[in-house]
Amino acid sequence: IEMLLILKTLFILRVFRAKLVNVLINLPLMPNKNFLKPRTSDVLYILGCGSSVNDLSDRQIDLINKSDSIGINLFIVHELIKPSYYSVEVVDSGHDDKVKNSQMYCTLLKEKTVRNKNLKFIATLESWSTVKRIIPDILKYGEVNLVQQVGIPGRSVKHFSKLHQFAISRSIKKLLSPEMTFGKNASVVSLVYFGILRGYKNIVLCGVDLSAEYFWEGKSGALKYPGCKDFINMHKSNGINHKTDLTPLPVSCVLSSINNSDCGTKLWVGTSSSKLSGKLPVFPFTDQYTSQS
Repeated sequence: IEMLLILKTLFILRVFRAKLVNVLINLPLMPNKNFLKPRTSDVLYILGCGSSVNDLSDRQIDLINKSDSIGINLFIVHELIKPSYYSVEVVDSGHDDKVKNSQMYCTLLKEKTVRNKNLKFIATLESWSTVKRIIPDILKYGEVNLVQQVGIPGRSVKHFSKLHQFAISRSIKKLLSPEMTFGKNASVVSLVYFGILRGYKNIVLCGVDLSAEYFWEGKSGALKYPGCKDFINMHKSNGINHKTDLTPLPVSCVLSSINNSDCGTKLWVGTSSSKLSGKLPVFPFTDQYTSQS
């Protein structure tokens, strides 16, 4: 109990620190008025780059394109699914392969914006200076929306589920600015919290497979996406597992813990071929869920 109290205190301090940062830098970009418009559907699709995206049917793709959705990082290369927002994650220092991928991503992003005007991007406040360095023209490419992550402390599943309940309690929600979200171990988690805090009833993870194959790899992928052949797969060295699932608090446990809590939002996977389908139910894509209630 003592440890939980310490973690809760630390968490509240992080919320206040985030609010202070907000005031000090008085962000001109935050928040974009459009970004915080009411949601247009009860379902938010979060689109990862795992190979299970290739198993979505044309009808399912059509439903995703008509709903609110966020494509994570390299999802920008997908030709058929057009997310409402692209989440931008780039680096210009550290691991060489990551830097190379970021540079190739910027080139592909430039090509995409020539063909598609008015794209919408999400970037974290923490990464914004890096994004501006690597993609100096990003404000010309479309609308940039900054989110501010508040990390949930602690390293055990038991503590996480208690802190999750605390984080989404009414008293904490009242403290948050609209652009704030919570983070834990992976960008997909902070996007899930973004959806929870915005009141989506269902969040469907498509291509969030926690495995090591991307949708542009394999026979069919390589033919469809020749521009992706040079991307370096950062997860292959871990065998078949995504490295975010090899931490002391695996992302799959974080997601199932969120789903098992009664927070008014249900988490799903888009296809049974996702490795996460053992932890989360498969979304039925029926009118009961996909039409706005």
